[in-house]
Amino acid sequence: MSRADKTWQVYLGGSHVGTLVPTGVDGGWVMAEFQPAAAWGNFAPWFQQAAGGSEDAFNQILQMGFSMVADQDGETIDGPHLYIDGSAARFAA
Repeated sequence: MSRADKTWQVYLGGSHVGTLVPTGVDGGWVMAEFQPAAAWGNFAPWFQQAAGGSEDAFNQILQMGFSMVADQDGETIDGPHLYIDGSAARFAA
Protein backbone atom coordinates (compact mmCIF):
# COMPACT_ATOMS: atom_id res chain seq x y z
CA MET A 1 0.00 0.00 0.00
CA SER A 2 1.50 3.36 -1.01
CA ARG A 3 1.36 6.54 1.05
CA ALA A 4 -1.24 7.88 -1.37
CA ASP A 5 -3.59 5.04 -0.40
CA LYS A 6 -3.64 5.84 3.33
CA THR A 7 -5.37 8.37 5.57
CA TRP A 8 -2.83 10.15 7.79
CA GLN A 9 -3.08 11.70 11.25
CA VAL A 10 -0.74 14.67 11.77
CA TYR A 11 0.87 15.26 15.18
CA LEU A 12 3.04 18.09 16.42
CA GLY A 13 4.47 18.22 19.92
CA GLY A 14 2.20 15.32 20.92
CA SER A 15 -0.95 17.18 19.80
CA HIS A 16 -3.23 15.97 17.02
CA VAL A 17 -3.36 18.84 14.50
CA GLY A 18 -5.32 17.24 11.69
CA THR A 19 -6.05 14.52 9.17
CA LEU A 20 -4.79 14.16 5.62
CA VAL A 21 -6.99 12.38 3.07
CA PRO A 22 -5.00 11.78 -0.14
CA THR A 23 -6.59 12.94 -3.39
CA GLY A 24 -3.86 12.04 -5.89
CA VAL A 25 -0.17 12.08 -6.74
CA ASP A 26 1.76 14.79 -8.57
CA GLY A 27 5.34 13.77 -9.27
CA GLY A 28 7.00 13.09 -5.92
CA TRP A 29 4.13 14.60 -3.90
CA VAL A 30 0.95 13.14 -2.46
CA MET A 31 -1.82 15.72 -2.75
CA ALA A 32 -4.35 15.65 0.10
CA GLU A 33 -7.33 17.31 1.68
CA PHE A 34 -6.45 18.65 5.13
CA GLN A 35 -9.06 18.38 7.88
CA PRO A 36 -7.96 20.39 10.95
CA ALA A 37 -8.26 19.00 14.47
CA ALA A 38 -8.78 21.01 17.66
CA ALA A 39 -5.05 21.75 18.13
CA TRP A 40 -4.64 23.16 14.59
CA GLY A 41 -5.15 26.75 15.77
CA ASN A 42 -2.12 26.47 18.06
CA PHE A 43 0.20 25.51 15.20
CA ALA A 44 -1.37 26.98 12.06
CA PRO A 45 0.94 30.03 11.96
CA TRP A 46 4.03 27.79 11.82
CA PHE A 47 2.62 25.78 8.92
CA GLN A 48 1.52 28.93 7.09
CA GLN A 49 5.03 30.36 7.35
CA ALA A 50 6.55 27.06 6.19
CA ALA A 51 4.16 26.92 3.22
CA GLY A 52 5.31 30.44 2.35
CA GLY A 53 8.91 29.23 2.12
CA SER A 54 10.24 29.95 5.60
CA GLU A 55 12.94 27.40 6.30
CA ASP A 56 13.17 28.67 9.90
CA ALA A 57 9.47 27.91 10.45
CA PHE A 58 9.83 24.42 8.97
CA ASN A 59 12.87 23.74 11.17
CA GLN A 60 10.90 24.88 14.23
CA ILE A 61 8.10 22.47 13.30
CA LEU A 62 10.62 19.64 13.06
CA GLN A 63 12.11 20.52 16.47
CA MET A 64 8.65 20.38 18.08
CA GLY A 65 8.33 16.67 17.20
CA PHE A 66 6.43 16.46 13.93
CA SER A 67 5.05 13.15 12.65
CA MET A 68 2.32 11.52 10.60
CA VAL A 69 0.71 8.16 11.37
CA ALA A 70 -1.32 6.10 8.88
CA ASP A 71 -4.74 4.91 10.03
CA GLN A 72 -4.58 1.72 7.98
CA ASP A 73 -1.32 0.15 9.16
CA GLY A 74 0.28 2.47 11.74
CA GLU A 75 3.15 3.46 9.44
CA THR A 76 4.88 6.50 10.93
CA ILE A 77 6.71 9.24 9.09
CA ASP A 78 8.87 11.38 11.37
CA GLY A 79 9.68 14.89 10.13
CA PRO A 80 7.79 14.64 6.83
CA HIS A 81 7.94 17.30 4.17
CA LEU A 82 4.36 18.53 4.54
CA TYR A 83 2.89 21.79 3.29
CA ILE A 84 -0.62 22.91 4.25
CA ASP A 85 -2.45 25.78 2.54
CA GLY A 86 -6.01 26.02 3.86
CA SER A 87 -7.71 22.71 3.13
CA ALA A 88 -5.13 21.71 0.49
CA ALA A 89 -1.96 19.89 1.49
CA ARG A 90 0.90 18.00 -0.06
CA PHE A 91 3.57 15.74 1.38
CA ALA A 92 6.50 13.75 0.00
CA ALA A 93 5.40 10.48 -1.58
